[in-house]
Amino acid sequence: MCRLNSYCRDSILLTLLSFFLVSVNAQISKQRLAPLLDPGSTLISRQGNWSTEKTPSGQYITKIYYGQNLQLTHKISFKSKKMKVKHGDYELRWDDGTLRTKGTYFKNKKTGYWVENSTSSNDFSSSGSYTSGLRTGLWQYYRKDSTLYKSEEYDQGILNGYSILYDSNGVDTTCFSIYSQGGLIESSCGTTTKILAQMPRFKGCENQGLAAAQLDKCAQEKLLQYVYANVKYPVKDRELGISGLALAVFIVTKEGTIRDIQVKNGVSPRIKKEVFRLIQNMPVWTPGMYDGEAVDVEYTLPVRFRLQ
Repeated sequence: MCRLNSYCRDSILLTLLSFFLVSVNAQISKQRLAPLLDPGSTLISRQGNWSTEKTPSGQYITKIYYGQNLQLTHKISFKSKKMKVKHGDYELRWDDGTLRTKGTYFKNKKTGYWVENSTSSNDFSSSGSYTSGLRTGLWQYYRKDSTLYKSEEYDQGILNGYSILYDSNGVDTTCFSIYSQGGLIESSCGTTTKILAQMPRFKGCENQGLAAAQLDKCAQEKLLQYVYANVKYPVKDRELGISGLALAVFIVTKEGTIRDIQVKNGVSPRIKKEVFRLIQNMPVWTPGMYDGEAVDVEYTLPVRFRLQ
């Protein structure tokens, strides 16, 4: 759901996969990768902006780098060389090195303490513990300025206990709720929270008599078609074997235009520029709606550049 203030705060995530068949003929040198290996690890393979290393304990770690300074953006640990079961350290960072997500997997399930930052331009971060892949105990959410935004209690992945919203100073309570196994028992709020009634839609499916769910699906397909038809894999990155998932955030305004484009994970500077161009040239959207009125909504768009 999207909660409104000056604009919709929660992002809507639409997964788009763009596939490109290219050859790989360049790699990051062993000399440059050597100081970036985990202590005691051995470099196993490298391809484009990716590398794989083996730890002394037998785990395999895949790392993805951004730019000439080889900023680490992805670190994923696996139990074995098959690299299907995540097991060990897991870390994601934005292109500028800012932490996005960090924690530990145990046999493909999140465990222990995690920090998870949103893709939103509001940059809310949450922290707490997982047990067997499920949130447990106290979870706290912080604003970009480090003030406390919300506290929640979980039991086996379900809200169970209190949920508290705080004012802009992170001190006074603005909303207090009590949950029992995911069900709301009691709630007391000083202000009413507005809920977005309709998400923005990429145009092309109007006047077809579709129900809301079908219209959303059709709009996503039209957006995917736009990406396929217009995105261009940078030639230099194809030659260097650079691949990965680019992640962009932008505002669909109440007029349906696009503004405030941020490519937070760009894979490479050239791909980052291409994704920015792709979004900048998008046609006008159907805006998000609340209570019969058009509103500004933040949208998150991943686009995968894949080498095969």
